[in-house]
Amino acid sequence: MAEDNDDEDSDDEDCNSHTEDETGNESDESYDESEGQLSGSDDEEKQHYSMAIDNDDEDSDDEDCNSHTEDETPAKNQGKTQKRRGWCDDKLWNDKLKELHEYKRNFGDCLVPFKFPSNRGLERWVNQQRTEYKYFQDGQSSQMTSEKTRLLERVGFVWNVDTCNWKRKLQELEVFFAILGHTNVPERGNRILAQWIRRQRLYYKKYLNKEKTHMDAKKVLLLRKAGLQLE
Repeated sequence: MAEDNDDEDSDDEDCNSHTEDETGNESDESYDESEGQLSGSDDEEKQHYSMAIDNDDEDSDDEDCNSHTEDETPAKNQGKTQKRRGWCDDKLWNDKLKELHEYKRNFGDCLVPFKFPSNRGLERWVNQQRTEYKYFQDGQSSQMTSEKTRLLERVGFVWNVDTCNWKRKLQELEVFFAILGHTNVPERGNRILAQWIRRQRLYYKKYLNKEKTHMDAKKVLLLRKAGLQLE
């Protein structure tokens, strides 16, 4: 029954299968300023913002991202509060981007796994970026911007984990075919790949019957190019 579930996240080894003791590409550099960050949080912007706050209200020097004073009136300080909040949001976002660069340096990709024990906050942030990106693409209200999209894609961010899983399994199939000259993958020693192939054939049948499925014409072409007999 599990194989009939039309969900390509069921692979035991997928894009979210990292453990903490894995090591990534040793040639990856750790995050530095040259990797890029939101332009609103560079030193010059911070200095300009600090001067603006000092000129507006000398008593506000010690306020942080989550603080306000009770004697400030909304009408007088609304613009200043929004400006401060925007800078703080950008700073927090850049901090998480730095953490993502460090994760890639250690593991070789940006696929932070579910409940990543070393940094649960990073895992939640990564998922939130995917959600905001969907809203952004659909033209809905979103915290995602073109600049954030560019910075995330620069580090190798994966927007769709399901697609990533599928492509990795396709690559395994291509390697198997290149070595052995066929795609009759046995269960023994190749259980995950063999089960994935069976699911692709099941999805293909649903696709032909115009049923709801993840299979589409592009995937059919790629599977056949890899040597897989779908019928």
